[in-house]
Amino acid sequence: AELKIGGISLYDILILSHGHLAEGFYRTMEMIFGEEPKIRWASLMEGESPEEFGKKLEERVDWESTCGLLVLCDLFGGSPCMGAVSRLMDCGKKWRMVAGINLPMIMEAYSRRGEDLDISADALLREGCSNIVDVNARLAQGNYDVDEDE
Repeated sequence: AELKIGGISLYDILILSHGHLAEGFYRTMEMIFGEEPKIRWASLMEGESPEEFGKKLEERVDWESTCGLLVLCDLFGGSPCMGAVSRLMDCGKKWRMVAGINLPMIMEAYSRRGEDLDISADALLREGCSNIVDVNARLAQGNYDVDEDE
């Protein structure tokens, strides 16, 4: 389905993973935003064939929509990632895929969905890296207030 805010077409978001990770990200987004966050997800479960996972992709993407598609994968080179790449290569839809995701990246993707797909994908790469923190080093430098909540 095509999402719109103020008349601007937005990109759709699809989270892909092994196991229950994609659903976990989806449920966490619901918890944070307090409503269904307009994100789709698909997981490759243990024992599933590539064909079964491919059926999930077919069902969860609106292939006829003119919206772009931002695909967020758990692991570069993994079966969910490569299965999606093989389907997306010939779909005629504008898409970007980012692998190695974390929750701040997904939150950023959701908040930027009114922006250009390429600009958003580039921002996600920066966001993901900036949220990987050595907490012990931060505490040793005195750069973190343990009573602070973001």
